Amino acid sequence: VAPKLFMILGYYDIRTFVEFAGLWKQHESQGRRIPIIISGGWGRGTQKLIDNVKDYYREDAVRLEKLAQVLAGKEVSEARIIQFVLEQLDIPPPFVLEENSTNTKQNLVNSYPLVTQILGTSPVAIQIVTSPALNYRAYLTAVRQYKDEIAAQGWKVKVAPIYRADLKQIHETG
Repeated sequence: VAPKLFMILGYYDIRTFVEFAGLWKQHESQGRRIPIIISGGWGRGTQKLIDNVKDYYREDAVRLEKLAQVLAGKEVSEARIIQFVLEQLDIPPPFVLEENSTNTKQNLVNSYPLVTQILGTSPVAIQIVTSPALNYRAYLTAVRQYKDEIAAQGWKVKVAPIYRADLKQIHETG
């Protein structure tokens, strides 16, 4: 079942967003333009996200200049940085940004009004997008936060790895 909404949670793992772009384009090629909420304020991993994005585009002066413009804004957030990455990967706007959260619970709580604004309260299928390392926590937190909607309105929450972490590589580089 295709989700009716993607909810991207802020994190410093740029590979998540690069791989997500491919998934979103798959749905689009099948005629589904699934709305995207991007949730994330300025948290403890934001600087690492900025560094990772700079590193990803290190050989692309045009994109680095565009990133500098995003970072020069007064309201820099993980949501805005992730939006930048998705736009560079040809994912078209609109994006709905939630820019105040600094942890998974806040991401879900603060995104709730945006979900209902986009989809209403009828049965919805939300796919949460985050780093593979955070999938389990994101799922448990979502089920806890949206338990009433799941029970009474038939909401469905899915968290599936966007990519599989290579534990051997992590061990060798970590």
